[in-house]
Amino acid sequence: MSLPAISPNDIAKSQRCLVTRNNRVYDVTDFLPDHPGGAELIDEYRAKDVTEIMRDELSHSHSDAAYEMLDSYLIGVLSPSKPPSLADSDSTLVDVDGGKEVFATGMSCEEDLNVPTNISTDYQNYKFLDLGRPLLPQLYRGNFSKAFYLEQVHRPRHYPGGSAPLMPFAWMEPFSKTQWYIVPIMWIPGVIYGTYLASQGLSREYVR
Repeated sequence: MSLPAISPNDIAKSQRCLVTRNNRVYDVTDFLPDHPGGAELIDEYRAKDVTEIMRDELSHSHSDAAYEMLDSYLIGVLSPSKPPSLADSDSTLVDVDGGKEVFATGMSCEEDLNVPTNISTDYQNYKFLDLGRPLLPQLYRGNFSKAFYLEQVHRPRHYPGGSAPLMPFAWMEPFSKTQWYIVPIMWIPGVIYGTYLASQGLSREYVR
């Protein structure tokens, strides 16, 4: 299924009630009369992002069913711009089942994939991982939902000048890098030994 890339300007000018979430655009006009909290609550977020309000427990934490219903109103992908020369081109489309994933990640063009990530604005916008701090402790304490985590790890991030710090202390960082063959050297003996122990247990069970 292919969807158009829609600019914020297009959303603001639309006569429909369009909202965004995680760089995707939804037309919830037909849902307004059926919203349990009233149409006014949704209309207040017309042409705005609803990510935070939908997971705000003080306001109303939405169920998985609510997110599934929202997905049924998906009409496009948010694009910072849509040049006229691309208006009739399939390069403005996103294949949500695979293919032109560049647009599904919120990028406006393929060249954006090579632009170094702005560390401070990326964290402010998505509240995922602060690339300026060690990543493992953040992942451990993150408590991210599965859907949010999958959305974020499929969003291209390019650490300016190398790779983001991984370990909680700088002296640990060298231990996070190794040659590929070290991994099987470390794991294969353990796997063989574990398999041997398991086979012994199975043998005794069959003897009984």
